[in-house]
Amino acid sequence: MRVIKFFFLIFIVVQSASAQRGDSLLLNETKLSRPLNVHRNQLRISGAHLLALSSTQFIGSDKMPSNETGRTRTFSSIDLDVKYGVTEYIQARLAMNRTAEIITEPAYFDGFGTEYYIFNSSQQKIGWQDPEFWIDYRLPFMGKRTDIVFNIGTSLPVMKSGTERPSLRIAPSDIVFGGGMDFQRISTVEFFNAGNGVSRLGYGVQVKHRFKYLAINLQSTYYL
Repeated sequence: MRVIKFFFLIFIVVQSASAQRGDSLLLNETKLSRPLNVHRNQLRISGAHLLALSSTQFIGSDKMPSNETGRTRTFSSIDLDVKYGVTEYIQARLAMNRTAEIITEPAYFDGFGTEYYIFNSSQQKIGWQDPEFWIDYRLPFMGKRTDIVFNIGTSLPVMKSGTERPSLRIAPSDIVFGGGMDFQRISTVEFFNAGNGVSRLGYGVQVKHRFKYLAINLQSTYYL
């Protein structure tokens, strides 16, 4: 398996280098002057990683208690973006994302007669999202200060979607109360796949305006 990964990495590097060979534009372009799309016959492969942590609390607040108080969310995403310049103003783009999201609900206590329980629940959505294929068109008459790019694309519903069978676990609680109260801990986990199960059509626009020492980028995308 490691050998396959090694040759796959070498293949990507060679393809990227051959697509950019002899392109003097890459030596002179800066992040500021670079257009939103890649140049003709240029191949660009880029990746990113996102990690987000959040929790919902109302400690020290005048807000009323909420069912979401104590909820925690962990989100991680690995993004892969492949761009190829069909012409100087048209590029083809492939976007792939693997996400991992875990939402943990706050525990709560309940009792039925002489039996007492602590309930814990969480939701997990882990896996590859449906790959997206885009065509981006940059308007050719906007000059050097402003780029306007129109995007249209679709997702391919090839990744796992829907809900997997949830898990249920009942075990004695590690919390000890006085007065002979024994608690049972009931933990449930729901599993969701990251695929949508259906194709999505998307369209949008990107705008980049350059000033002397900085540039502003705006992007909007709508999915059906």
